[in-house]
Amino acid sequence: KSINHLNKDRMRDTLLVPILHTHSTNVSQLDGEGIKYHRALERSVNSLIDNLLITTPMDIYIFMKERHMAGAPGWLMNITSNMTNPNVTLTLLPINEAAFQTPHHLLRPRDMGWSFGFEGEYRMMGDWRLTFQPAFAREMGYQYVLQYDSDSCIGRPAKINLVSFMRDNKLWLANNPWFFNELDGYFVGLPELTAFWLRTRGRKPVGCIFDYTRPHDLSGLMSMANGSSAGHNPEGWTGWQGYMLSGHFMVMDLDWWFDRYMQDYVQLVVRTGAHIEHRWNELSVQSMMWQVFVPEQHFHSFKESEIEGHHGRREFGGWGRH
Repeated sequence: KSINHLNKDRMRDTLLVPILHTHSTNVSQLDGEGIKYHRALERSVNSLIDNLLITTPMDIYIFMKERHMAGAPGWLMNITSNMTNPNVTLTLLPINEAAFQTPHHLLRPRDMGWSFGFEGEYRMMGDWRLTFQPAFAREMGYQYVLQYDSDSCIGRPAKINLVSFMRDNKLWLANNPWFFNELDGYFVGLPELTAFWLRTRGRKPVGCIFDYTRPHDLSGLMSMANGSSAGHNPEGWTGWQGYMLSGHFMVMDLDWWFDRYMQDYVQLVVRTGAHIEHRWNELSVQSMMWQVFVPEQHFHSFKESEIEGHHGRREFGGWGRH
C-alpha cells in the first residue's frame, strides 16, 4: 500500500479527540478559577493516556488561543516531547480567534430577544463543535470522534476499544450514561425548526423523539410550555421535554454525521444563527439529532463496566461525578 493509503487506514482505526481549551495555561497568570480549569485539563489529558490508550489508538488535538501557545505548561510539553507510543499522538493547534468571535453582524441585535446566560466564547464553542470539529475530523480522515471537554476525564481503565466497539455494533452515536432535562430557555425555537425541516423534507423521525414530546406526535414538537424544565414541572409541561445528552463524553460516527440529511439539518440550524442567539449550542442540536435521526439499535449509552467518562473537576471542588 502507498503511504497515503496506510495513513488513511490508520485514521479510520484511530479515535480523534479534539479538546478545545480557551483558558490561559500560564499558571502565573491564573486566578483560583483559572487554576481549576488548568488542573482539570491536566487530569483530562492524563486520564486519556492512562485509561483509554490501553484499549484505543487515538490522536489528541488541543486547540488553544494562539497567544496561549507560547505559555503551554511544562507537563504538557513533557508529554508531547516524550511520546513514544505509536498508538497516540498529542498536538497543540491554534484556533482562529477572529472566527471564534460572536458574529454580531450576522445575528439579530441582543435587545430583540437573545436567550439569557453563557455569553461569548461558550456559545461559540457550540458553533465550533457543530461546524469546525466534524469538518476537521473528516478532512483528516477519521471516522470516529470523541467529543470531550477540557474538564472531562476517564475515571478508570477502559475495557473496550471505542473504535472497534462503535464499528462492530454499528453504532452512530454513543454517550456516557448521564442525561438531563434542560431549561426551556436554552432550546426555544429548536423543536419548531426541526418540525419545519421534517415537513419540508418529507421525512419522518426514526428515533425516540416522540417519547419526549407532549403530545407524542409531530404536533408536540414545539418549544416547551407550562414549565421552565420538565424536571421542575413533571406533570404540567407540553411540547419537547428538552431531554439532553451529557455531551462531555460522546462518540459519533462521522459517516452518519455527514449523511446528506444530517448535513442539511445542521446547516439549516447554523444558518439561522439561533444556536448562538438562543444558546442551543451543540448540545441541544446534537440531542435533537439523536432523538430524530438515530434508530434505537444505532445508539448506545456506555456502561461503567465498559468505560467511565465524566467531568473531571470533581477532584477540585467543582462538578459532581456524572
